[in-house]
Amino acid sequence: MSQRNDTGFLTMTAGAALGIHIGVKLDASNAKQVVAVGAGEAPIGYTRTAVASGELVQIKLHKGSVGTLTGIADAAIAINTALYSAASGEISTSALGTSIGTSLEAAAAAGDWVEFLTA
Repeated sequence: MSQRNDTGFLTMTAGAALGIHIGVKLDASNAKQVVAVGAGEAPIGYTRTAVASGELVQIKLHKGSVGTLTGIADAAIAINTALYSAASGEISTSALGTSIGTSLEAAAAAGDWVEFLTA
């Protein structure tokens, strides 16, 4: 039976330990789990909490999401800059793959949280 989710959030099992605000994708070996995206990969959403492998994690969906998202910068990021997926589920200004959004605030250094609009 098919289901429909209009909430903008999805709860899935973490296929690896994940931090808060990490971009995730479906695990290639188990579509019922999520793992961190790599550089240039398209995220399905961003984690709302940090979890250990095997735990349930709430994800704010990337496409069709109401409101903004928060990601972890891989380096300094200026305001109003195109963003892309970076290694370990972080966000970057390095143009690799398709843009995932635009920064609404600056990040002074790697590890800073950045609010952004989705592309």
